Formats: sequence, structure tokens, C-alpha cells
Amino acid sequence: MTEQSASSHPAHLPKVLGRLGLYATYVAAALVLVVIAGDLYVLLHHPPLVGQLAVLVGAGPLVAMLLSTVASYVNYYGVWRILRGKDEYDAGQDLKSHASDIPQALQTLLAGRTGCLPAASTALLLVALLLTAATSVPPATPAIGALGTWHDHVGALVSYAPTATPTATALPTATTEPTATATALPTATARPVVVPTATATATSTPGPVFNFKISPPTDSYSGCANNPIAPAKMPVLDNTQSTGAVSWQATAVETDGSGALWAVITPASGPIAAGGTQTITVSPDPALPGELCRSSPPPNGKAWHVTIVVAGVGTYAYTYTVS
Repeated sequence: MTEQSASSHPAHLPKVLGRLGLYATYVAAALVLVVIAGDLYVLLHHPPLVGQLAVLVGAGPLVAMLLSTVASYVNYYGVWRILRGKDEYDAGQDLKSHASDIPQALQTLLAGRTGCLPAASTALLLVALLLTAATSVPPATPAIGALGTWHDHVGALVSYAPTATPTATALPTATTEPTATATALPTATARPVVVPTATATATSTPGPVFNFKISPPTDSYSGCANNPIAPAKMPVLDNTQSTGAVSWQATAVETDGSGALWAVITPASGPIAAGGTQTITVSPDPALPGELCRSSPPPNGKAWHVTIVVAGVGTYAYTYTVS
């Protein structure tokens, strides 16, 4: 019984390794497709890189590379056993192990028909890898640190042009025409005739009324001891009591302990029609989610501010207290 167990155990090992290499190849290929889809989603929609999306974009390529390497070494091991005469060549199993080569073969087949498309695809892949690496370094890192927050500042590339606020203008005042003064005729029965003089009135067009406000103007989070990641808040810019449209721009005031602005505002600027509202999202430092709690020491924590400048109306403040 002992000799049979010892001989059967090595016999099953190649099969187990072969299945392991095949599954590693399939999982690596599927993971590469998912990572590419995640990169395209980040490139087109600019979401904050937090949670599962951050893990997929940051660690997905590394895991796929490790699985592909494992599959390659298992394949080399199988070739070595065939060359030593310990296993027989199985064409079906070898075809399965090379199933992941089909996408590469299709790419080679289409390379002569697509002109510069392969080069453009390679350049796009390099840019995606660069942006993925940039999100993992602090914003203060020279050269590539600023790329980590590129999707948060796209709105800043658009030049800000505040809308002119209409003002009330008085119409020109009507001039009084000269009138003749009544004079008595040199007769005994003549009486003076008085002609009434014209009076001029000035009219003006009333301008719009602005009653802009932030609702609520303050928010707070006091759960840093239990959960060190402060949640995002969604205050509302309220222009419902105004009779004119406004144009606004929001900016985080303070920097956290990493040297980056404490929050990212989405959207960061735009117009609001008369009687309308705009909801904004204030996300605490998405590159370092726990930095805001670390920068708000107990017991009282710290108040963080966002400045909202409304063109032609005034400057308003939103406060987020974290402890």
C-alpha cells in the first residue's frame, strides 16, 4: 500500500500542475480584459479611485502578470517532462494551454490591415499604465505626482467667464419745453391767461434680486475613532429665491497633512438658472482617504472649509468639521 501511494502521488502531480497552469492562463486573460475595461471607465468618466475600483486599477495588472508567469513556468515544466520521457505529448491539452494565444494571433493578423492602429493602441496602454502608477504616489511627487489628480481638475482647464449681471438703468429724463408766461393785455377788462407747464418724470427698470445660499452651510463627521475615512458630503447651492441666473466656482481652502487640498469638489464650477439649484459633492482627499481624519486630531478635531465665489453676488463658505 505504501509503494502504490508513493508511485501514484507523482503521477497525479503533472495533471494537477497542468490544470493549475491552464486555469492561471484563463484567469490572467480575463483579468487583463477587466483591467482594460476599468482603465477605460476611469479615462472616460473620471470617478474617484477608491474601494474596489482602486484595487482593480492599481493591483490588477500585477496579479495578471503573476498568474501569466505561473502559467509559463508550469508550461515549461510540462515540456521538460515530455523531453525526459516521463509524459506523453497530448495535442488536445497543448491546444488548451495555448488558447490564450488566440487574441495575440488575431492582433498579428490584423496588424497589416490597420495601419497605425497597433502603435496607437500601444501608446494608449502606456498612458493608462502611467496614469495608474501616478494615482499611487503622493501629489507632491515631482514630475508625475500631479497626474494622480488629473481627473479632479479637468474643469479648471475651461476658462472661467462670469455672466454679466444686469443692472438697472434709468431712462433719459424728459426735458421741459419752454412755456409762455401769461401776461395781462393792456386793457381794462383783460385777465392774464396761465398756460400749465409740463412736468418730466424719470422711470427705471428694476434689476434682478439675488438671494443665494448654501444648504446646509455646515456638515460634520465625528466617527474617526471607529472609521478613519470621512465620508463625502453633498451640499446644495440654492438659487430658488433669486430672480436672476448666477455663475459660481468652488475651491477647497486648506491642505491636509500630505500637502494636498483637503477635498475635491464635483462639479467645481458652473451656472445656476434663476429659481434653480445645484448639488455638489465634497469628497475628502480621494488619493489618501484616511488623511483627513489623521489631520483632525482629537478631541475637538478640525473645521475644513470650501469657498464658493458667486460672480457679481458675493463669496460664501461651506464648513465640514471632522473629529
